[in-house]
Amino acid sequence: SILRNAKDTVVVLAKGSGAKVIPCIKMIALLPGAILATWIYTKLASRFRRETVFHIIVTGFVAFFLFFTFWMYPNHEVLEINSFSPWMQSKFPSFPYYSNELFLGCNAMIEHWYCTLFYVISEVWSSMVIGVLFWGLSNELNTLNEAKRFYGVLNVGSTLASLVAGQTAIFFSQMFSQELSKQEIWQSNFEAQTILIEISTLIVMFLVHRLCTN
Repeated sequence: SILRNAKDTVVVLAKGSGAKVIPCIKMIALLPGAILATWIYTKLASRFRRETVFHIIVTGFVAFFLFFTFWMYPNHEVLEINSFSPWMQSKFPSFPYYSNELFLGCNAMIEHWYCTLFYVISEVWSSMVIGVLFWGLSNELNTLNEAKRFYGVLNVGSTLASLVAGQTAIFFSQMFSQELSKQEIWQSNFEAQTILIEISTLIVMFLVHRLCTN
C-alpha cells in the first residue's frame, strides 16, 4: 500500500509530467513489464523450490527499491532523456499532435524513464509478490483447516494495510522540518518509507524461512 501511493507520486511530481503520464505507462510499459516478470518467475519456478524463488524475487525487488530511492531518484537530472521531444519535432515537423495530452504523457514517460521503471516494478511487486508468491507459499504451508482459520485474518490485515500506509505517510511528512522545501520533505518522506518497507520485507523473509524449515 505504501508503494501504491509512492509510485503515483513519483511519476506525477516529475518535472513536466503530471497525471497524464499514468495512462501512458499502463498502456505501453506495464504489460511488457508484467510479461517479463512472469517469464522470470516461470524460469525460476522450474529450477528452484518455492521458498527459494520467494527469496530470490523479493531480494531483487528490495535491491531495486533501495537503488532507486538512494541513487536514481536523487540523481534524476543525470538520468533524464530531454532530447526525445526535440528529436521528434526535428524528424516529424508536420506531426499534428505535439500538444496532445497523450503525446505529452508518452513524452514524460520516456523522459523520466527511471520513474516509469519504478512505477512498473511497484505494480509488479503488488501482483507477483503478494498475489502469486505470498498466497502460493501460504497454500503450500497451510492445510485446508488452517486456511479456514487464518486466511480471513490475512484478508482483514491486507485491508487495514491501506489505512496504516496512509497514516504512515502523514506521520513521516509531519516528522520532517517545515523549513525544508516541499521537494526535500517529499524526498525525506520517500526515503523513510522505503527504509520501513525494507525492514518489513526482511522480517517477512525471516519468518518465511523459519516456517519453511520447521
